[in-house]
Amino acid sequence: MVDDVVSSKDRKRQLVKAEIDLQSGSLVNRIVLQRSTTIVSFETGNMKVPFESLNTCTRDLLSIWDLDEVAHKAHRPPELAGERVYFTRLHHNFTKAAGNRGHESLLRVRAIIAADGSVSNCHHEYALSSGAIKPDVCDDMREMQFEPATDLDGKPIASVYSRSIVLSRFSPWTADSHGGRWGN
Repeated sequence: MVDDVVSSKDRKRQLVKAEIDLQSGSLVNRIVLQRSTTIVSFETGNMKVPFESLNTCTRDLLSIWDLDEVAHKAHRPPELAGERVYFTRLHHNFTKAAGNRGHESLLRVRAIIAADGSVSNCHHEYALSSGAIKPDVCDDMREMQFEPATDLDGKPIASVYSRSIVLSRFSPWTADSHGGRWGN
């Protein structure tokens, strides 16, 4: 029974790659963005060369952060138990605080999660912020325990946890990545 629980948990954590497949990338010739009912299409031409550059940047960042590039070719990212509860509470506290009603902010947080699930090298910023109160998310995260990333063999590895959350009158969990709701 315990094996069934672990197996379903591992299936929930989708395998990710730290690079863009250049064969698929060579087929991309536009980028489409949608916010609510507005759709914008950027006709970019072939994206293989820009994607090669992005892959190089990713390898450079993994090296700078002292993370195993080979293990990140395909891995399961770290996971925070109760992530939804934490960010919903943060969203509520931000939007209900005096001086922040009607304001919004884009919270970006990045941390290195060690193979034991502990947090280090946390960085956060409030971009596009129109509110006054900006809680230190890293203070909270340093106290949290993560399910560490794993390589293809299931061995825990150090990896990066990264989120961008819109703090606005809309819940970040029911809104699209830019804070609007589909169909508005």
